[in-house]
Amino acid sequence: DEWAPYTLVADDPDDDSTWHPPLLPLMNELYGLYVDWDAEFLYIAVNGQVQSNSWLLYLDTDPGGANGQTNLTAIDSWERGTTFTASGFRADFQYGCYQHQGAYDGDSFFSIDSATTTTSLSDSIISDFDSSHAYGVSGGSEMAIPWDVLYGLGPGQVPANAQLSLVCSICWDPEPDGSLGGDSVP
Repeated sequence: DEWAPYTLVADDPDDDSTWHPPLLPLMNELYGLYVDWDAEFLYIAVNGQVQSNSWLLYLDTDPGGANGQTNLTAIDSWERGTTFTASGFRADFQYGCYQHQGAYDGDSFFSIDSATTTTSLSDSIISDFDSSHAYGVSGGSEMAIPWDVLYGLGPGQVPANAQLSLVCSICWDPEPDGSLGGDSVP
């Protein structure tokens, strides 16, 4: 309830995942992406639930620009066979979250430096996630990303007319055979 209705930027149907476990029609499902901001941070929430899976969120900080990558099939972190074909989308950052996997529960945030390398920025953001599904369909991941992490212009500095593109997908885990699929938003 803490996210205002106008912060929902991508709604997703509750029953479109192809990875629902038997008798759990709302599991392994993404419900939407929320975005808000202030002078210091970009706030993003992934609303969803996964069991024995994870999700990846990709950010493009200059949609239609030359920065970022479209083929992440050889990336050194969270490699899940990802290739982007939408015109103008080139991922600059990725956030990954393991949920409901016991000792492996955790999340991480990386800059995408090339098609094969990333730099961990997990200590540069504030994040939390609902690994035990205590909030049910209201659970997920939330993060506050400083503008300086995204643009490198100094605290609270954002380029004029800045735009962002986001895409999130459930991913199947065990490595090295993991893959995206099941459900994605938008």
